[in-house]
Amino acid sequence: MKGLILKDLYTLKGYGKQYFLVFAFMVLWAVFMKTPGFITIYAVMMGSMLVVSTMSVDESTSFERYVLTMPINTRTLVKSKYILLLITTLAGLLASLAFYLIITMTIIVKENHFMPVDEWAGVLAAVTLFIVADAIALPFMFKLGAEKSRYLYIGITLAIALVIFGLAKLIQIAGGNLTAIEAIPAIVYSIVLVAISVVALLVSYAISVNVTKNKEW
Repeated sequence: MKGLILKDLYTLKGYGKQYFLVFAFMVLWAVFMKTPGFITIYAVMMGSMLVVSTMSVDESTSFERYVLTMPINTRTLVKSKYILLLITTLAGLLASLAFYLIITMTIIVKENHFMPVDEWAGVLAAVTLFIVADAIALPFMFKLGAEKSRYLYIGITLAIALVIFGLAKLIQIAGGNLTAIEAIPAIVYSIVLVAISVVALLVSYAISVNVTKNKEW
């Protein structure tokens, strides 16, 4: 499995200049607009989408058919993609936080080096949103292929965001108070979001393994 993950990382390295230029542009945008929190969410989104790029390359080269002729089972093949998702998402999060600190310390608000609690909560929510979107989309990618499922992934991400936004609006219309959610302790809020991400990935992994085992290559 280590070899499969390294293969994907080398594949992404080939696109490194493109990703770096896009990320650099977004950093400049965040600086000019004085919204350093924006770069954190964008970097996490980009990191979570990198697994789709590797699956597109695998599909174009029929890599799955080739690798399954070796002593590698479908479970290992699927597991490598989920581990890659965690690696790239975490890398995006760490890179974005590093840039956030650099931007806030040197350009925008020199007196405030740390992300406010509300912005940190937003980043955690964004990480969870993208992970859940990947968790829903990955079984479809293993079943239908990455290229056919690429727009499905985007649609799933937008649908989840719209559902969350719609629920918040409904609560407000019904006379509910969202301050109760804001009053939730940060540690509890973080644990809930992490739990949602873990459960979504575990369920998605089980479905993907079953789909891949029954797939006709």
